[in-house]
Amino acid sequence: MTNFELVPFGAGILPLVSGSLVRTAKHLHVEWHVNPLQRAIAWPSSDGMLRRQDKLWKSTCFEIFVSEPVSDSIAAKPYFELNMSPSGSWQCYRFDDYRQGQSVSNTFAVTQTSASHSAEHYSLRCTVEYSLPQFVTTSLDISISAILKTQSAETLRPDGDRSAAAELNYYALSHPNKQPDFHLSSNRQLLLDCE
Repeated sequence: MTNFELVPFGAGILPLVSGSLVRTAKHLHVEWHVNPLQRAIAWPSSDGMLRRQDKLWKSTCFEIFVSEPVSDSIAAKPYFELNMSPSGSWQCYRFDDYRQGQSVSNTFAVTQTSASHSAEHYSLRCTVEYSLPQFVTTSLDISISAILKTQSAETLRPDGDRSAAAELNYYALSHPNKQPDFHLSSNRQLLLDCE
């Protein structure tokens, strides 16, 4: 089991995100745990159905990026992005290289999710099955990330309306650039073998 703590991009009192990841011959088992620290998180409700859906990153979403270990001698560096929502929606994309050649992929599939939340704790547990034969015998470079949609403190808008503004908060193992970018190969810092 590999434990992780994600780093928020930005300053201020932001929710804490941590979790764990286990890899078996054909599955990834991942858990995210969120301590909201008095921030209201938009936690999508679930009807218990798993379904594929695009653009999950526009709200609360948890992500895994996966590639085979690559060396500088390889020109193209294909990788996969897996998005999971507490609602049960998920999607998998394959990229030929950094943000290029995006296509929907069946290589990874979310086969089980379990989400829960209270005022003090949010969690999402997922089982992900993968189908590439070479993934069974090789190490995988993996990064874990999260996007949390939170409500900030009530503000007075120019039209006089008092409302809480929604904002997206980005979490990753690290943020090497001036903007959050989960697609960077340098973010895939977890090297996982089968347990």
